[in-house]
Amino acid sequence: MSAPTPPPSYRQATSSATVAGSWKPSLSVVHVEDDGLSDVSGEEDIMEDFKQEDVDPAVALRLIAKGKATGNRPALWTRSVIQGYFFRLGQFIHRHAGKVLVAGLILLCVCCLGLRNIQFETRLEKLWIEAGGRLTSELEYIQKIHGTEPGASPLILLQTPEKSSSNNSSSSSSLLTHKAFLLHLKAALVATEVEVEIFKTTWTLKDICHRVNFPNFDETVPAISPALDQLYPCSIISPLDCFWEGAKLLDPQNPVVIPGYHERLMWTNFDPQNLIAALRRDPDAWPDEDRVSYNAEPFITFLNKMDVRAGYVGRPCLNVEDVDCPEKAPNKKSGDLPNISEIVSRGCAGISHKYMKWNEELIFGEIKKNRSQQIFSASAMQTIFHISSANALYERLKSHMKTSEDVIDTEWTEEAAAHVIDMWQTRYAAEVAKALRSDEARETITVYNANNLQSIVASFSEFSVVRLSVGFSCVIAYVCFALKRWSDPVNSYSGLGIAGTFLSGLCVAAGISLSAFLRMDFNALSTQVVPFLALGLNVFYVVQLVQTLSNLVDEEVATDDLTGECLKQHGLSTVVSTMAVSAAFFAGYAIPIPALRTFSLQMGILTSLSCPAMLILFPAIVSLDQRRRFARRLDLFCCYGRPNPLPAMQYSQAAVVTIGGPRARALRKSCCASPARHGRRTAQSCTSAACRMGQPMKLGPLDQRLMESGMLPHGIRDLSGSTNSIFRADAPTCCNDVQATCETIHVSQWFLRIYLRLIVSSYAKLFVMLAFALVLGGSTWGMTKVEEGLDMTEFIPKDTPEHRYLEVSSKSFAWYSMSAVTKGGFEYQNHQQLLHDFHHAFQRIDQVVKDEKGGLPSYWLGRMREWLSELDATFDKEYANGCFTSDGWNSNASSDAILAFKLRSQTGRDDNHETDNSQVVRSRLVDRRGIINQKTFYHLLSAWAGNDELAYASTLAMLHPEPKKWIHDHGDVRPRIERSQPLDFAQFHFDLRGLRTTREMLKVVDQVRGISGNFAKQGLPNFPSGVVFSFWEQYVHLKYHLLVAMIILLIGFFVILSIALMNLWASALIVLMTVILLVEMTGLIGVIGIKLNAILAVILVLATGIGLKFSLRICMVFVMGMGCKNRRVQHSLLMSVWPVTHAAGSMLIGVAMLAFSGFDFVFRYFFLVLTGLIMLTVLNTLVFLPVLLSLLGPVADLIPNDDPDRVPALTPEPQLSRAMLVRNCQRTGRIGASMVSLSTISEEDSISCQQIFLEPQITVETTTSFPANVNGTPFNSNGPCDEKGSTDASSTASLVSTFTVSTRAKVKVEMHRPGSAAKSGSSSAARQQFSDDDCACQE
Repeated sequence: MSAPTPPPSYRQATSSATVAGSWKPSLSVVHVEDDGLSDVSGEEDIMEDFKQEDVDPAVALRLIAKGKATGNRPALWTRSVIQGYFFRLGQFIHRHAGKVLVAGLILLCVCCLGLRNIQFETRLEKLWIEAGGRLTSELEYIQKIHGTEPGASPLILLQTPEKSSSNNSSSSSSLLTHKAFLLHLKAALVATEVEVEIFKTTWTLKDICHRVNFPNFDETVPAISPALDQLYPCSIISPLDCFWEGAKLLDPQNPVVIPGYHERLMWTNFDPQNLIAALRRDPDAWPDEDRVSYNAEPFITFLNKMDVRAGYVGRPCLNVEDVDCPEKAPNKKSGDLPNISEIVSRGCAGISHKYMKWNEELIFGEIKKNRSQQIFSASAMQTIFHISSANALYERLKSHMKTSEDVIDTEWTEEAAAHVIDMWQTRYAAEVAKALRSDEARETITVYNANNLQSIVASFSEFSVVRLSVGFSCVIAYVCFALKRWSDPVNSYSGLGIAGTFLSGLCVAAGISLSAFLRMDFNALSTQVVPFLALGLNVFYVVQLVQTLSNLVDEEVATDDLTGECLKQHGLSTVVSTMAVSAAFFAGYAIPIPALRTFSLQMGILTSLSCPAMLILFPAIVSLDQRRRFARRLDLFCCYGRPNPLPAMQYSQAAVVTIGGPRARALRKSCCASPARHGRRTAQSCTSAACRMGQPMKLGPLDQRLMESGMLPHGIRDLSGSTNSIFRADAPTCCNDVQATCETIHVSQWFLRIYLRLIVSSYAKLFVMLAFALVLGGSTWGMTKVEEGLDMTEFIPKDTPEHRYLEVSSKSFAWYSMSAVTKGGFEYQNHQQLLHDFHHAFQRIDQVVKDEKGGLPSYWLGRMREWLSELDATFDKEYANGCFTSDGWNSNASSDAILAFKLRSQTGRDDNHETDNSQVVRSRLVDRRGIINQKTFYHLLSAWAGNDELAYASTLAMLHPEPKKWIHDHGDVRPRIERSQPLDFAQFHFDLRGLRTTREMLKVVDQVRGISGNFAKQGLPNFPSGVVFSFWEQYVHLKYHLLVAMIILLIGFFVILSIALMNLWASALIVLMTVILLVEMTGLIGVIGIKLNAILAVILVLATGIGLKFSLRICMVFVMGMGCKNRRVQHSLLMSVWPVTHAAGSMLIGVAMLAFSGFDFVFRYFFLVLTGLIMLTVLNTLVFLPVLLSLLGPVADLIPNDDPDRVPALTPEPQLSRAMLVRNCQRTGRIGASMVSLSTISEEDSISCQQIFLEPQITVETTTSFPANVNGTPFNSNGPCDEKGSTDASSTASLVSTFTVSTRAKVKVEMHRPGSAAKSGSSSAARQQFSDDDCACQE
């Protein structure tokens, strides 16, 4: 008997034919349909025009082998192998769903144990400074020499007008008023009053501040040295230094008494000229109570070199009514208020006009000057208190033993010192707010604590349970809404979506835990971005798999095969898209920023972990949910069931219809026909048509044997009668269920139908391509507007004093410090001219702050040369005056000249510290070329560091090893000057101004790096250092790193896609869409004004993976389809539009939570940019890509020869799975009695063989004729819901309907020896399996 032609839906038939198993009646076992029933309404299903048959790759290979089609053999073979593995994996999961799920959940919970070991990194310099390369080696060199902590940190008091953001000059000029300065003074003086009680000790500003480095007079002037130690002030930079009130910040707690001076000294009454005059008086003229004999000349010399002038008493008073305002104040006698604009235009000075000169741009922000260079407007002003670092405070108090008894009891450590500093600064900020609480001034005060910045960032970097809960709940709500079937609570998938979302959340927690196990440091990105972004990406797979499951259920795939079919269709795309997204995240590691590298690795781990969870654990949940639906339990409320008014399968004289199948959909459509054709539907018409589907019949022996075999479907109860009949169920009471479904208006399907028809029209293609060209043109223009940069304020949480200060500072001050560092392995004494040239080279940089003469501030070697040159000049002058002899000096020689004599006598040899007085006359400390004596260079360095300590400290040279300090003693005849060690670190300090944009920053970085490189070629090992290079030099190579990452990633994508799809053209189109997405994203950030930086570079890398993730599904369905390009585009969109839409919606919900982050960079660079990325991706995927595929798409993997839109007929072939060896077997008679006796199968009467194997595939054809209804009413072929109730002449003439049912069964025959026949009688029975897709019903 010839095999019948297989039905169109042959994919499931062939897949079911390969699975052996016992005969289990279920909802999808038997499916008998009437082809005429689908045409009763004159229309097809609303989406039938766009559907295509999904061809199994194995079947496609057989079609190609038989010459019925052509196609891409490698792609089909690869896909058939991969899908076969996924199908078998799905079947295994379905059989052991509970075990797989429990084991997976236990494993994920074990992985979550690492959440206890999370460590946070909140130091900005460790997070946002480029790692690797020269910058890392330079920072490591500095840390190796001087440690990780600076010697002092700033505590800044910032004052701005209330309308600091306004561009109105009158608003900003209000700061140059007496009221504003008095308010600033009031806030600053709070610092001198704050005290904290810690460790049984009272701590004040004097205890924790960084003090000015004044020389030690213990040996030279021991009588006044203790008093001077109390007088030495804290290092403070303030606009108040322009006025007498600035001295109030420097005053010691108690007045200082200097022997020989009648007045108790405070900085507010300290007149250096009066003190010098008093100290130079003849001691005999002093009063008896002040008469002390000591030489104060070293101290007087020190005051003259400092250029202290009249101190603070010679400066104008802000408040002339203050009783302490000195008489020498310029406005004391007149009582006039000072002209603040004129005074501050020249800058301000501290105690020393030579070493403590504050540039006006350092203390005033965004100043504006008139033509006479007088400041008339300033938007901000600041006072800077230099606070000691924890290490410096610890060492200072440890050496001085200030709190020896109490502190030793409390274990004085660096941590204790840091606690003291933090407590004092916190108290100061609170006291300032308290002091100004009732002040009605318009100006505002902000206290910026550099040390507190880290703690604030740390507090905002922790996981927020509230934000995580809200974000998770929003995602669950969206998934529940998107997957809910309101009209069918049994076949709804919202519970499945919720379970998948919880599984995704558990995967996120497990991935974060694994990152902690790998000792990754967590930061703000790890807590603010990673959980929500990873959850959105994981829910993408949940929604996509649920949509695939829904399509398979509508196609009536066997329940046991649903999980396998889901993985078969969904597995390959999931693996490829996961690989793409993970590769994109891992490629982000190429951006050398530690915080972003950690973010990329964590997201890569989380994305990789989601793949096995979505392919193993979630299918197990799907299998468990199938049991709920089969038991007709309600979605979300599985404890409650829904009664089934209709049998699972309906049978009548007209047809046998499976609920939810294609014929049922035809019934529903017939019921929902337009009123113009069918008139108004009523319950009566429904009853008269569908409910009059005949009375129960007595069916024949065939049905009896089916009933005895246990093969009957659900709902069949009473079968008997003639063999010329077909089984049927009891007729339903009415078609209420069908009608209820019919009355549902599917607006989404209506829109989808319009969209699918419109997208392939010629006019739509032309419009889309023009719009596409316009978008690309705009994106290209936007790319030219992209600027590089990243504001420091974006790393700081909003609504904090630190954020406010950095915001104002970056806008108003634009003042930065930098250093040019020279390293070791260089002979400093022999290459002094090269050092001078190196320093002078920075004169060409416009942004470097110059002195009043337009030159660069002196650096350490220049200061040392000036000091030695002055000593040479003094010695030459006094030597000419006869103050020196060949062996020594006379009593009239000055201290400086004697010091020069001692230094000139040095030989440069360390043995016994020999001196040679004979070379004093001919040897000079500095020659005419300006070169310091090379032989005694390091001896002279020791003398300069010890005797000109203020000048040494003012250069900020940070020499290492620190020079040995030798202090000149006037009475020492044979000095022993210790030789300092050769230098391996020296610093050239510069100040930069006017740096407000990244372009200006990069310009300075480029110029400085150029100077550094030129002198490195000349043999001077050096490198620049400073915040400008630490945070902005990353932009120099940013585009290079981004380009390298993109090229590697795109090449990797192409290789992966080529292997997965075996279609180079399709792979190239996907990569092309990825490149187009990058162009659009770059243009978008240029248009909306977001700056390009390392964060955005990582997001652009991520965009490639997300873009490929969306495009892959459509392209895979396109190449697997059949027919012309337009038809394949429509089919691919039909299968992908809702998964893409819902997946994008779920991602948007997750990304939306980033809008509520406390960090501005999270909002700008993740929320805004990722939202734009998702929208552009959806636009490209659903609009641009379909048009591109319809025009330039690749050919299909399978092209039938006859009809390109239909799968050719293919006869199933016998499959030999194993051989059974039967030895010494001779048997006569029937081999194995079949449970079902089929009249169309011929059975052999005798078989005799030695070895036999038989596992044929049998096609059964049964023809049954139905007479008219028992009541004489002919059957209405126009449909059960047609109200006309009449037929045409041909239908009336023929009162019988003939159905041909074709099915396929597996019959397994086992041969046994006669002695074992009784034992194996049951196992040798033939087993038959019906597949609903193998049924072809013909009338």
